[in-house]
Amino acid sequence: MNRVIVEPVSRLQGHLKLPGDKSISHRAVIFNGMAQGSAQIHGLLNSEDVEASRRCMSALGVKIERQGLDTWQITGLNGRLSDPRDVLDCGNSGTTMRLLSGVLSAQPFYSLMDGDNSLRSRPMGRVTVPLRKMGADISCQGEDGRAPLSINGGELHGIEWDSPIASAQVRSALLLAGLRAEGCTRIVQPYGARDHTERMFERMGIELEILNDDRSMVAIEGGQTLRAQDIVVPGDCSSAAFFVVAALLTPKSDIHLNQVGLNPTRTGAIEALQEMGAQIETHDVTQQCGEPMGTLRVRSSHLNGIQIPAEMVPRLIDELPILAIAGSMAHGITEVAGAAELRVKESDRIESTVAMVRALGGKAEARPDGFIIEGSGGDPLLGGGEIHAHGDHRIAMAGMVGAACSQRPCAIIGSEAVAVSFPHFWRT
Repeated sequence: MNRVIVEPVSRLQGHLKLPGDKSISHRAVIFNGMAQGSAQIHGLLNSEDVEASRRCMSALGVKIERQGLDTWQITGLNGRLSDPRDVLDCGNSGTTMRLLSGVLSAQPFYSLMDGDNSLRSRPMGRVTVPLRKMGADISCQGEDGRAPLSINGGELHGIEWDSPIASAQVRSALLLAGLRAEGCTRIVQPYGARDHTERMFERMGIELEILNDDRSMVAIEGGQTLRAQDIVVPGDCSSAAFFVVAALLTPKSDIHLNQVGLNPTRTGAIEALQEMGAQIETHDVTQQCGEPMGTLRVRSSHLNGIQIPAEMVPRLIDELPILAIAGSMAHGITEVAGAAELRVKESDRIESTVAMVRALGGKAEARPDGFIIEGSGGDPLLGGGEIHAHGDHRIAMAGMVGAACSQRPCAIIGSEAVAVSFPHFWRT
């Protein structure tokens, strides 16, 4: 494991363009690979997770060619993929495995998906159970509903699935399966979640029935055809959050983050920080391929602790570690509830977040479904400790921000984990 020493910084200034959105990049590759026609993807994230989706779609017969630093040409197979003839390696990417489970359940061949030890530890029953109800012959080879996943593809039928969790990955897997199923597939979730799949489907010619305002209920009629579409991928809102918090906590900072994705199902962290008192302004908002993007201006701010309710968690689930850093230097208490999903990320993200804050000299307490952070009252944390990433890119990046805003240098152990979503994070 790599070990990086992070020195405190005096202030942050300047303009920055973030790498492409990870969630949209996955979908751009998979959906256009399933589509009729050819498309160019501009701004595709070049990370290990997205590489897993590219690698798997190539193994399934999709022609994917690089045409520049971050532009790719994808020629789809009109819904009929090829027998991969080998294990599909999803690496560390839960998005790749869960979305492809929906795709492969309707393909007329056998496939086996596997990944690294981290991916093998994450629950897959949340997608395999409803897919079986659609008629899929899919099974988990690991213990307790975990990878590898074995799939004998075949004919599917639509179902109504009342999901116990709000998950964009689950909903996307079922929509992808429903695309080739007989009849209507309807998914109901307790809260709205990321809607990148719905937006991209609609752009690619798919008719969906959105059944309520927060998009927690959606239906799709089978037998429709995806049509390839050029896509401009906005900057990743989750990646932006680390620089946002760094600027908020560093005195005399003033930064601009350009062309950031501002999909309202993804901006929960920005809203939470604004509720804490953050000076964050949004400028130059445009629409690109159905997704809003714009510039965030962020200036140093005095923050106050808040309570983050369960219904807000799906809109900021990936940003909770960096929100914990913001809370650790705020006035008062920051409390997160309804986030048990953090237990089954790349690490047990509740425990690793609490350990990170404590390593920086802050006060944090783990709860079964979240955590409580006692703020420093606006003072920098002491720092000087060691933060273990536990193979988790979000912990590595949040730890770096916390260290940069502390009084003394800190070590990040396992800093290489950032390659999953932001390979050039340290240089940036």
